[in-house]
Amino acid sequence: MLEVKDIHKSFGNLDVLKGVDLNVDKGDVIAILGPSGSGKTTLLRCINFLENADSGELIFDGESFQLGHMTKKDITRLRKKTAFVFQNYNLLPVLNVYENIVYPIEIDGGKTDTGFVQEIIHTLGLERKLKNMPNNLSGGQQQRVAIA
Repeated sequence: MLEVKDIHKSFGNLDVLKGVDLNVDKGDVIAILGPSGSGKTTLLRCINFLENADSGELIFDGESFQLGHMTKKDITRLRKKTAFVFQNYNLLPVLNVYENIVYPIEIDGGKTDTGFVQEIIHTLGLERKLKNMPNNLSGGQQQRVAIA
């Protein structure tokens, strides 16, 4: 379960998120709708720590984290439990599917756990595409690589 309580985010004098609350139960699929500039992407970026929220609380699987006071260790641990895929996938065109999957792990200083990587590859049905380059994949296949 994911719960966000009273999240705030400002850019200078512009208040973008003003006390946003959100509850997502395990297995739920949600849509965040609103006009351009309403803070949808900022909210998602704060939840996944691509942006630092000014304040608020994040409760993930019963564990509470104070946004604005997160340690790098907390952020790294939570990022392993969450995923964020942009509308435009950020795949590296010079790397094949397998390399695109393991590269983020390696640049984050981690050692590639081949068992875990193989489980992800199998779960997302990418076994036959590992040597393909991103431009040789369908949009859905590119999205699955981005999720991996």
